[in-house]
Amino acid sequence: MLRKRGAIALLAALAAALLYVPTTSTLSAAGSDSAKLDMWRPGDPGQRLLMRGRVSSDTGQPVANATLYFRQADGAGTYTEQYQGSLQTGADGSYVFGTALPGQYSSTKHIHVVVTHDDYSDVHTEIRFKGDPNLEGGAYDDNAVVTEEATIDGARVLLGEFNIVLQR
Repeated sequence: MLRKRGAIALLAALAAALLYVPTTSTLSAAGSDSAKLDMWRPGDPGQRLLMRGRVSSDTGQPVANATLYFRQADGAGTYTEQYQGSLQTGADGSYVFGTALPGQYSSTKHIHVVVTHDDYSDVHTEIRFKGDPNLEGGAYDDNAVVTEEATIDGARVLLGEFNIVLQR
């Protein structure tokens, strides 16, 4: 339980930092522990979501400078250019991105993720969320992300974690 609380506290601190990151489509990881991307804009529909994760090799080593590309529906369930972007992982393989919990449109709520790095095979995956009624009992249920709600600077935010392992 203590480890979980520590992870939540760390994610809340990263979330607070991300709330003040300029909203550009790609942000450099230079000089920071985590690469950051924020696709969410004030006034967007849906619940604010902050995700973090780490990209590692199949031997558990962090993978720096992996490129992650995200694409998803906005909080109302519509795909827009605003809700796609990319970033590179930091030196420790970590990343953080801000978005909206995808709205329901035809299947499970999900975020498309493509990870590339010259030394590893590409990964095409999706972030799915526990509690989605279209997910229960499905093939993706075991890997779905559990989110926790937090209040950061007066704003209600969902926090989640999604780690990715790359193969050579």
